[in-house]
Amino acid sequence: MLPFEGVIVNTKTDPLQDKQWVLTRDPATVQLLDFLRMEVEWKFPLSLQPGEEVFDLAFNPHNGLLYVSTQRGLRLFHPGSGQQVQEVLLPESGFSEGDRFFAVALAIDVSGNALLAVNTFQTDFEGWLFMETQGGHRIFPHPAQEDPQLFISQLRFPQVRPGGKGFFAYGTGWGLRGLLALGGAREAPQVVTAFDEEPDPFWMHVDRFSERILIRHSGLTDWKQGQVRSLGFPPFAPGAPAYCTACPQEGTWLLANGSVGRIVAFRGQSEAPLPQHRMGGGAWLQVTALREQGYYIVQTDSYSSGGAGFQGQLLKVAYPARQHLPASRVR
Repeated sequence: MLPFEGVIVNTKTDPLQDKQWVLTRDPATVQLLDFLRMEVEWKFPLSLQPGEEVFDLAFNPHNGLLYVSTQRGLRLFHPGSGQQVQEVLLPESGFSEGDRFFAVALAIDVSGNALLAVNTFQTDFEGWLFMETQGGHRIFPHPAQEDPQLFISQLRFPQVRPGGKGFFAYGTGWGLRGLLALGGAREAPQVVTAFDEEPDPFWMHVDRFSERILIRHSGLTDWKQGQVRSLGFPPFAPGAPAYCTACPQEGTWLLANGSVGRIVAFRGQSEAPLPQHRMGGGAWLQVTALREQGYYIVQTDSYSSGGAGFQGQLLKVAYPARQHLPASRVR
């Protein structure tokens, strides 16, 4: 078990290593957690202005910097030392004088391209911007926002595709609602699957190791390389999932049932509670699959508050039992 400080705001798992960047508040920090060694590799505090909030973070493989989004813009840090090297302001919204966009979610791929889901201070506007970090920081509307065929006005849950190049996101626009695949600014987005009859999703999760996605609309939708399978309605509000590569049945996801603090293996018609992994309640309960087959990280904020702030914990678990795995999958 690994304790760590702070209330989790957002996380990003390294696509190539079993490590995760964590953005917290109370106290405001950025931490790099090593899941294999079960240690906090490094941590640095964030000096925020009064009332300044943090929203998301992303590591830029192109320039080696860590980006933290706040109401002021994007803060760029040198990983490890925590030294802030730059602050990037987003464009003004144009709705009123001095009103600027701020990024509520961002994703950066290996080529240095970035997707930003944005809001504004003075309106309820939800939009998105594209950013190129090669040789600077050029932030602009993507051409698809003005394409009469697509007119993608909103883009939510931007995530880097497995392999590190390009993005998946959920977009809505003129006669469009569905899963998008995006590349560079000069590449037209692909509508890989339309969900015209579904309401806007609560969340979307891209598996670390495959082109597999779980989308929570009113129910759960399992997407695999263009094939869609409805998992129906789980009897609880599922939290951040992980695809279960070690489970005996294909198409099984590990879901966090935060109301009772339990991890559940879910495949649609059936669910299998894992009582040995009961974590207790908490606002944040997340499962992360490791490259080490059959092992997962359970992350919870079911902590007690103290004078110095809050403390959460990580637990490394095995599921199913390693001796029950096929011989070819045991390392």
